[in-house]
Amino acid sequence: MSTATSDEAAAMLEAKGVSKRHAGRGPTESVALADVSLVVARGAFVAVTGPSGCGKTTLLALLGALDRPTSGQIRFEGELLDDASEAHRSRVRRRIGFVFQNSPMMRALPVWENVAYPLIPTGVDARARRERAHACLARVGIASLIDRRPEELSGGELQRVGIARALVARPSAVLADEPTSNLDRASAEAVASILAAIHREGTTVLVATHDVRLIALATTVVELEAGRRRDA
Repeated sequence: MSTATSDEAAAMLEAKGVSKRHAGRGPTESVALADVSLVVARGAFVAVTGPSGCGKTTLLALLGALDRPTSGQIRFEGELLDDASEAHRSRVRRRIGFVFQNSPMMRALPVWENVAYPLIPTGVDARARRERAHACLARVGIASLIDRRPEELSGGELQRVGIARALVARPSAVLADEPTSNLDRASAEAVASILAAIHREGTTVLVATHDVRLIALATTVVELEAGRRRDA
């Protein structure tokens, strides 16, 4: 695996000349990202903005090792991920907390087990998993819902559960894809406040968003248009 320079190692996340193309019908291809470069410093709050379809979700998926670029390089904490095995990439993903637009829940499990689920592969026992889940639910203001079922929760509460699950493994970075897009104003403001608090505590935060509340919190704003950086 390639060795990072000191500048690369100082960054939490880095994309260098990254492109992502998808095969279409016949010989055609669709370009999701084209030659995008980005450095996310440790402890930064970065907002990736732009119109729908501009490549925001694709960029987060590449930076979070959920997908591989067609060309270019992705690094996480100095490690080059492009040629890494899937097993290694899986271990990297355990150091990242993911918050999705509609955080998926396992309906048959209570809230605390949904939150604690990422800890199972790490060997943490059930009692410790519940304690960690309770602490994370308290951190997002819904500790009283620990034994509820997902279907009993509102959209805003479910998104808080999603954030608690992203935090339970004590990640180095949190990547959030449109975390407030389907929420009412009060719930969206609550989620924005939680992400701001996470950032103040030292966690690197990267959000793909249209939400002016989240953009206002950012230390860096990256604008995409048609798969390219508009601000570069």
